[in-house]
Amino acid sequence: MGDLSEKDSSQAVKVVGSDSSGIETNYIGVDANGKLKTNDIISTQGLQLTITVGTSAVEVKVGATRLANRVVATLDNTSNVIIYWGYDAGTTTTNYAGRIFKDQQASWSIGDVPIYVIAGSAGNSARISEGA
Repeated sequence: MGDLSEKDSSQAVKVVGSDSSGIETNYIGVDANGKLKTNDIISTQGLQLTITVGTSAVEVKVGATRLANRVVATLDNTSNVIIYWGYDAGTTTTNYAGRIFKDQQASWSIGDVPIYVIAGSAGNSARISEGA
């Protein structure tokens, strides 16, 4: 394939995809200032809340359900114990994906994937946030 002419290379380019039903969607766009934007950044809203982490796994979410179109979730361990995290409700202090120590923060670019946390004792405080 040869190089594009100057005229051809200056034409608008449309980047699209389609959802599971085949409907064309545009995942890449340009804002009013001409900056490229995609849907993998926090561009709609963010929520935060303090949760209590105990000896039963609890999902990292603000409210009754995960934030719609979530792209990131964050947990700040404000307790004095290790908080363990995993991808399913069966996460335990011995069966986990990772640990968050006192005064540490973990962040996940996860979309609609659930994250569960648990501790070795009851009544531990943590700050969580979600962004869409």
